[in-house]
Amino acid sequence: MKKIILSLLLLAAGIGMASAQYDYSSASRLDSIENALASANSRLAQLRADSVHQAVWRTGRYFNVGYSIASTSSDVYNKESSKYGFFLSKGTSYVFPRKTPIGGVLKLGFDVRWFDLQFASYGKFDRTNQYTSYNHNSNSGYQGWVSDMIGNNVSGDADIDCPRTTEFNHMSMMLGALGVGPTLTVAPLTFMDNQAASLRLNLYFHYQPTFGCNLYHTNTQYKDYKESDLLAEMGYVNMFDWGFKLQWKTFGLGMECRWGSGKLNNSTFSPETLWWNNTSYNPSEINVNGAEDPYDGRYTRKFAETRIYLDFVF
Repeated sequence: MKKIILSLLLLAAGIGMASAQYDYSSASRLDSIENALASANSRLAQLRADSVHQAVWRTGRYFNVGYSIASTSSDVYNKESSKYGFFLSKGTSYVFPRKTPIGGVLKLGFDVRWFDLQFASYGKFDRTNQYTSYNHNSNSGYQGWVSDMIGNNVSGDADIDCPRTTEFNHMSMMLGALGVGPTLTVAPLTFMDNQAASLRLNLYFHYQPTFGCNLYHTNTQYKDYKESDLLAEMGYVNMFDWGFKLQWKTFGLGMECRWGSGKLNNSTFSPETLWWNNTSYNPSEINVNGAEDPYDGRYTRKFAETRIYLDFVF
């Protein structure tokens, strides 16, 4: 009888130990599963945050194309407004912090505009002056033309007066490179779990070193003679701009204001001087009664424009 009771007790103890071991193993596996699930959820949340950050802030590289309304003036030339204009530009915004925005919505940094190409057409206008034909050197038989707006004949006997009319088609090209300035970007809707989270506003300012080229395509007529030419006034221009753009994912719409000035070399046959045009003589070397051309040489020209453009972010 004792043996039977002892056997039953040993059996009960073995069953209890086996049950305890089973409960311990199950709890351990459950804890492992919960830890793995928590780690997966954390990783998933990080991936989602990275995806949202990438969708909102992108890489900062952009390309702009747009329409411009330009104007130009100087002490020599009257102010002119463009009939039409367009531009292309490309740049990169470097913003900080790199990962987590300030307050979750704001980033600061600097913007580099790698190039900015601008073209504007100012339309056509005419200039007419009264010219005197004279025999500059009876031995050489040279015949020249000089405007009576600057004084008397250089030498020789006066022949006849005749009007000289020149039509100017005025254009300009501006090429900027390595413009730099501060930028600020705000994405106020990043807390939303929809497409509106990618909406952001960018404000910026640049100093843009620029090569300016003022072009005149001319058609001149006096008596039965006609000629055509392309005149260029070139120089370094200090340009500044500020603007803003509203962006959504890879697209945006922006507005920009630009202004600046620079010294350009005045062409020897400009709209104001209308110097006689002869390849054998340099008009800048002609001195009439001690008075040189007041417009010859370099002069300061001012530029300004307003732009509306499409912004592509990539």
